Amino acid sequence: MSNKEFYVITWGGLRGALGLTLALMVGTDTKLDFRLRELTLFYMAGLATLTLLVNGTTCKHLCIAINLIENPPIKQKLLKNAKKQLLLSCDDKIEKLSEDKYLNLADWKEVKELIG
Repeated sequence: MSNKEFYVITWGGLRGALGLTLALMVGTDTKLDFRLRELTLFYMAGLATLTLLVNGTTCKHLCIAINLIENPPIKQKLLKNAKKQLLLSCDDKIEKLSEDKYLNLADWKEVKELIG
């Protein structure tokens, strides 16, 4: 396991699942005071929710920050080619639109600069 994977596993963790399990065990133990059982469940549920909200929503940003997810070279080439085809298609469409009698007053040079 690499260091990057270790960071993600540590950050992701069990999201309070183990703590909730233990709190439920305390909550069902009738030998303990009712208030202690109630508070244990309340605080552990709060911590589990907090870890879900904080760790769960920031895990993607962690993966991006440590550069764990990289696009393979073939995907990079496919994206580059798709962008190139899209720009060519836009140029063709702009040419057709610029010849339209209702749109010929538009500043097509500025449109091309904005796209390209």
